[in-house]
Amino acid sequence: MNMRGAWKAFIIAALAATWIGSNQALSQSGVAPDGAEPNDTPEQVLAQSPQRSVLTVGKLLSGLNFHIAGTQAGGDIDWFYFYGKGGSRYQITTAVIGSMDTEVFAYGDPPPKSAANGPTFIGSNDNYEDGNRASRVTFRTSTDARYWIKVWSKDPAPPQSGQTYSIVVEEVSLQTPTATRLPDATRTPIPGKPDLFEPNGSFDTATDIKIGTDYAKLNFMPFAPQALTDVDNDYYRLKVNAGETYTCETFDLSPGTDTNLIVYDSDRKGIGGNDDISVEETNKGNTASRFTWTSTREGFAYLLIGDVQPSPANIASERTYSLRCIGGLQGSATVPPIGGTRTETPTVVAKLTPVVTPKPTTLVPAEQPTQAAPPPFALNRNLPFLPLGVRSAGFSVPTATSSPVSTTLISVVMFVDVNANGILDAGEAIDGMVVHVIDPVSGALIDSAATDASGTANFAVYGVSPVLLQVPALGYRTSVSSPVNSIRLAVGARPELPNTIP
Repeated sequence: MNMRGAWKAFIIAALAATWIGSNQALSQSGVAPDGAEPNDTPEQVLAQSPQRSVLTVGKLLSGLNFHIAGTQAGGDIDWFYFYGKGGSRYQITTAVIGSMDTEVFAYGDPPPKSAANGPTFIGSNDNYEDGNRASRVTFRTSTDARYWIKVWSKDPAPPQSGQTYSIVVEEVSLQTPTATRLPDATRTPIPGKPDLFEPNGSFDTATDIKIGTDYAKLNFMPFAPQALTDVDNDYYRLKVNAGETYTCETFDLSPGTDTNLIVYDSDRKGIGGNDDISVEETNKGNTASRFTWTSTREGFAYLLIGDVQPSPANIASERTYSLRCIGGLQGSATVPPIGGTRTETPTVVAKLTPVVTPKPTTLVPAEQPTQAAPPPFALNRNLPFLPLGVRSAGFSVPTATSSPVSTTLISVVMFVDVNANGILDAGEAIDGMVVHVIDPVSGALIDSAATDASGTANFAVYGVSPVLLQVPALGYRTSVSSPVNSIRLAVGARPELPNTIP
């Protein structure tokens, strides 16, 4: 090697050493961080100069990777943002090379401060088509604003050289729902007709419904399905008032249909839900759903309805159901007979343009419903709530006396045990988690409340013992029979209800 060649090799080696020194954590496989790093948090993205993680609509950003081994929150997380125009529909798509496997999350502004989804969460996707590990999220914007994107790895194997992904944000045409649909052949080769409210498969495309109106001939046929495995989730939006109690239910289910109903507040945070009305009704073959709640503020409630056992897309139009919501000032709050029908003529309500989602407001304990309460959630199957690793962090039960129990006092404390020390530390309390007390004999709802800022919900039950204590969002229940009870529940992450069924 001549002197010039040796000098060139020295410079290349020095530059490589400098790169490794400034990016101290090459993964075990030696994969260097991509050019958008550091972008593990939104704060790092905003601090970049120049900002390398800002996406231009329509422009592909390629050569990206996950340089730290591990999946999801345990490995490399990439954050990006772009500027969206209000009233437009955007599509975020990744393309992968090698065995790379991405998952994409979309948020409004500001983004959550941790890896968990916050109140600005819009939607997420792992694999958007069979045999492809890439991801795609499509949503409609409500205002001119900055929109955030989080991408993480679903592959637990250490990263390897050549495993990269690309990402692009594109503005796509709006799909305006109309009463008249194009022939199936022009939309999709898969046979079947979606109901007239499609597309309503997300919060942003939710169909507006009214109190006291029956909506019939709804089905679980996906809008423009691309594969037989595509699943339809139906979203609805209901105007609610503070302090008023509402009941929403599905009925007139076709054979084989099994609905699940989840209700969210204006901030799209889960309130609770119901799979089957009761074990007794399920044993009779009635797999309809019913949920009653008291609204803590004025605004909109969102309903997500899905099929627990989805059928292939080509026969999903045969999975039909009807929907009604009652209560408030515009309709009776009395729960109708199971499977009963009302006399109103079914009415189709036009879809309205989604409004700007209000900023999150701390929930206050819900008032006890005054109407006849529905039976409890079905607990004979696994509900599609996220696994949270719920554990008992303390259950104090005094020695029972031989005299009849006339009063049962229950104190429930829920918190996120971040440091796994079994103690409620500052900032760990869970605020706004709904807790139910249920009569195990009749199935009636005795009392319901949401945890306060200290993570506490207190109950005084008279004349009924034992009772069932239930936290629907956690899939937790326990029987309580002692006069005084202190129950402490610790979860491994802040609970969130799913935004798809199943």
